[in-house]
Amino acid sequence: MALLGYVSFDLVSAPFMVAAGLLVVAGVAKVCHPQGAQRVIEFLGFPLDIRGVQLLGAAEAGLGVAAIVSGVRWVAVAVAIAFGCFALIASWLLSSRADLPSCGCLGSLDTPPSLVHVVLGLLGVGAASAAALATPVRLDEYLSSLPLLGVPFLITVSAGVAAAALAMAYVPVLASSYTADGHG
Repeated sequence: MALLGYVSFDLVSAPFMVAAGLLVVAGVAKVCHPQGAQRVIEFLGFPLDIRGVQLLGAAEAGLGVAAIVSGVRWVAVAVAIAFGCFALIASWLLSSRADLPSCGCLGSLDTPPSLVHVVLGLLGVGAASAAALATPVRLDEYLSSLPLLGVPFLITVSAGVAAAALAMAYVPVLASSYTADGHG
């Protein structure tokens, strides 16, 4: 493939790491509080017990960790596929006008499916696809190539993960709290 290796990992590293970090946060949330995700999975027609949902959450978190530390192209492809699935599910839930109190993505937080989920899913697809086109680098190698051993990079990525999780959790709730006339 002609594009492989022509995208600089420096250009895509932060968005990719944010996407991977979001997988870790969401996966751990599903392991700890699987009920919301179980409702969505059952709504989609896949009966899965709590342990099954926790196993999916652990796999999601594991994929995120692998993406962060491994520097392996197929892991970036798997992250892109995962985010593509999340965006499709969120789109379907929105179009079906499903009356679900939570999309299940963040465990016990009631985060109804929203356009924010679709947009973040598509951004995750883009970031992971770009990382797959780049030559991925293992985290330890990448951090050692950055100033201050990558500490500013890690702080930025952590802030990005927190911002994305907070956006998924609270932007839909804030948006729905206002009426058409601009009053809450």
